[in-house]
Amino acid sequence: MPLQNLQHSARYHSSKKLKESFENYQEIIQALEQRELKQNTTELINSQTEAVNTNATTVSDKKLYTILKKAEKRILKILESKEKITAKNHYRNLWLALGMSAFGIPLGVAISIASNNWGMVGVGLPIGMGIGIGFGASLDKKAQAENRQLDVEIKS
Repeated sequence: MPLQNLQHSARYHSSKKLKESFENYQEIIQALEQRELKQNTTELINSQTEAVNTNATTVSDKKLYTILKKAEKRILKILESKEKITAKNHYRNLWLALGMSAFGIPLGVAISIASNNWGMVGVGLPIGMGIGIGFGASLDKKAQAENRQLDVEIKS
């Protein structure tokens, strides 16, 4: 079963954010067309695209942008859970925040207690961020080596 594309409309070019979101969505669909996906996954992705296409003519630009971004996130979640496929730098971005919270804050508190200076709490955050980015980048490399990574980087 082939993947559906978004219906082209001049409306997608009415604002910069909407245009970028449309192009990013199309990049994801084009990258997926080169892969063998399960039928169930293809149906779920097509249902997301169909929902965007039906709303494209009836809602405001701001609402359409929101619908596009939500559909994009749902597609990426479907791919990650059902096909184990991720976008470029997915794990790096995920582990950046996790590293700051899981490693950076406790390290900052430990450094503050050891130095008896509570102004040092913030020192742990960049350390945790570095740990998170390093670990996430290694997971991204592993996913790329296993051909589980799309050739698309998600722009927020």
